[in-house]
Formats: sequence, C-alpha cells, structure tokens
Amino acid sequence: MAAVGTLPPSRQRRLLAGSSNAPAHALFGPLEMKRNSTDEVARDFGAYSVLFDGQPAAVGEHAIDGQPNVKLVRVC
Repeated sequence: MAAVGTLPPSRQRRLLAGSSNAPAHALFGPLEMKRNSTDEVARDFGAYSVLFDGQPAAVGEHAIDGQPNVKLVRVC
C-alpha cells in the first residue's frame, strides 16, 4: 500500500519514463533568491526577487544549460 500522497512505484516509473534527470547542483546552483527590502517584514513572495543565471526568473519554465529535457519551473 502506498503512503498518503505518493504513487505506486510502477506508476511513478511510467510518469518519469520520458523525463531526464539532472544533478541538484545543475538545477539549484544558478538559482539565487534575494529580499527586495530589508526595511519591511516579508509578507508574500513578492518581497523576494528570483535570479537564474544572474537573470530575473519570470514565472514559467526555464531550460537548464547542458541538461536536455530538464526544466526548472517557477510557479509564483
């Protein structure tokens, strides 16, 4: 029986069969988050800016150089 919130291993393998794997440093190494202002209390995601490879990361998918079929997705 699968734990709450997980899929059976056979279903996970089918879902991931067409995807690629990438090492964590390739995904998160170029990612940088900074507070926009230290004068105010951060109350939402808008209080932070997100940079990927030194460029602002908009909401959506971002390709990872050297990692075909792997994308980093910013949702908010």
